[in-house]
Amino acid sequence: MAKLCHNTRRMQLISFNTWGGRAGREELLGFFKKHSETDIFCLQEIWNGGEHMEGKEAGGVSLSKIMYRVFEDIRDVLPNHTSYFRPHFGDWYGLAMFIKKDIEVLEESCGFQGFAGRCVEPSSLISRIQLI
Repeated sequence: MAKLCHNTRRMQLISFNTWGGRAGREELLGFFKKHSETDIFCLQEIWNGGEHMEGKEAGGVSLSKIMYRVFEDIRDVLPNHTSYFRPHFGDWYGLAMFIKKDIEVLEESCGFQGFAGRCVEPSSLISRIQLI
């Protein structure tokens, strides 16, 4: 059995689909406030603009209850995290990561090019990290 170094700590990671905030602004932002000590958040269906899509449909779902600035809203409630946004549709819809500032990002990469040559896999946003 391997022995742990005395300065080892457990890393907390939360990964989920935000559904563009359709569950409700207060509920979603309250979740991030409650879990603000989490080290890394990996998020799907993040909007960073795109208000011109209001009332249209995507994938058979109305875009009428979307939080079009959910990336900025989450960033505001996580001031101790560095935020990363990678769009994969337009410049406003994609993936995000929020990484606690005491974790050093050693390298960013895009291991898979998707639609319009953009990164589409959350795991390809950050390829190496180190606790500092």
